[in-house]
Amino acid sequence: MQCSRSSLHTLHALSRALPSAARAPVPSSSSSSSPLQAAGQVRHASWSLPSIRNLLPRKLQRSADDSAAADAPAAAQEATPAKKDVFDAAVEDEDVALSQARSGWVHKPSKPATFHKSSTANFKTSRRKLNDLARLVAGRTADEAILQLQASQKKQAPRLLSMLALARDHAMAKGLRREELVVAQSWVTKGPALQRLDIKGRGRFGVKHHPSSKLHVLLAEGQTDEERRRARRRDQWRRSIRGLTEGDGVGVGRGARPVINASVGAWRW
Repeated sequence: MQCSRSSLHTLHALSRALPSAARAPVPSSSSSSSPLQAAGQVRHASWSLPSIRNLLPRKLQRSADDSAAADAPAAAQEATPAKKDVFDAAVEDEDVALSQARSGWVHKPSKPATFHKSSTANFKTSRRKLNDLARLVAGRTADEAILQLQASQKKQAPRLLSMLALARDHAMAKGLRREELVVAQSWVTKGPALQRLDIKGRGRFGVKHHPSSKLHVLLAEGQTDEERRRARRRDQWRRSIRGLTEGDGVGVGRGARPVINASVGAWRW
């Protein structure tokens, strides 16, 4: 009790020691002095908590520090989140995965590419003329198709050459092997036709239609047409040999019977 009275007495003495201008009221607007002078006469005293704490006796300062230290662990415990159990964490992860799957935001691993599709832009040419080049590159390897377009005398060959070379590079960037890249498909689509005025004699006129088209290619790993042709001939030759031998019961295929005195008809069974 004596400490609190002494602290109050100290504060009262400090308040009396302040200048009188700090306790004086702010002058009204009706006074004859200017606003700058009035503002210069006013004194503001600002006291912070550390400065007031230093004025208190040492016993009160120690008690305030002890109370702050006792409240600090409780505040820190409230600030730190509670540690979750292993089961609770697993259930929460499963719920998050289900919600992401329903919303469609789940990151799925990308599948390996098996083909690459590319096409040119619509340019002024006839689809019938472009079909000749489409048949030229179809079924060939990418490098062979590029070589054929380089040797072609067609007007549209350079444009198709650049498109096919770029498509080959993009297919290789996807992970496809260059030596196995084949133009699996190639087709032509019709684009919009430009209409122009056709002036004729005797005051007559007509309308010209300038066609446009584009070429599509599909690059994939596989066999060329020549390799398929050779495999087809090989299979036909094997079938013919198997048919001749199995028809007589002499072949080596499935279900064929052993050969016993095949030159004499009476010994066959």
